[in-house]
Amino acid sequence: MTDTEFLSRLPEGTRHPTDKEFETINFVYNYHPSIHPANGKDQIAMLYSTFGMRIICDMYDTANRVQKLDDERMKLKARLREIERAEEELAML
Repeated sequence: MTDTEFLSRLPEGTRHPTDKEFETINFVYNYHPSIHPANGKDQIAMLYSTFGMRIICDMYDTANRVQKLDDERMKLKARLREIERAEEELAML
């Protein structure tokens, strides 16, 4: 999500986040499991405008754990593809 997309969803008069705060907001938007894929942009804007950065910061640790799990999943999938290729090569011998 771009900062423009985020800011356009905030009610008038809502304090705009700093660039560093927006990085945190965007990270939580991308990785927190409670943010819905279909309406997540509206959700994160509502959370920020209603509760401020405090709730976003509280959600950060969970989002960080999910990101690490996603990274681990990607590595495991890559390893599985390597194993499958090696099996295919053996089958051709």
